[in-house]
Amino acid sequence: MFETAEKEFLSGEEGPFIGGTKCGMADLHAIWMVKWALQTIGVAKEPGFGKEAFPKVHAWCDAFPAHDDAIQKDQFLSTEEATMQIQGSEYACPEVGIDGTDPLQFKGGEEVSVEMTDATPGHHPQEGKLLGLSASRIVLQLETGIRLHFPRIGYAVKRAG
Repeated sequence: MFETAEKEFLSGEEGPFIGGTKCGMADLHAIWMVKWALQTIGVAKEPGFGKEAFPKVHAWCDAFPAHDDAIQKDQFLSTEEATMQIQGSEYACPEVGIDGTDPLQFKGGEEVSVEMTDATPGHHPQEGKLLGLSASRIVLQLETGIRLHFPRIGYAVKRAG
């Protein structure tokens, strides 16, 4: 894992993050397991895993806040503040659209329910307006305007009601 991160993900010269100087979604999806291994369970102290062996991986980890500093009690947002920040942000994911060849024949804007296929049916469904449906992703918008993305594998989408 460290070899792949060092020589493939972090192979560029421009910065500590995957693909450059700014943290992106790829960094957020991958860094947790690397930091967990290096810092939480102490792999960095083992021979062959130090800064000499993986300088870019360690620089990548050092570019993120330390575990103890990541959450400070005075930095919590209220539900209303968090909602305003989310809704005021630029939409980060590409539009998915509705696949017209999908055998379920859903229409954009249709009220749907999405739930995990490995849970008891009817437990914890998410209901909202269908914004995207592809072979790999389901996107729905809640009444609050917040969009949720689900993989197609492991989740079922059905008409609400």
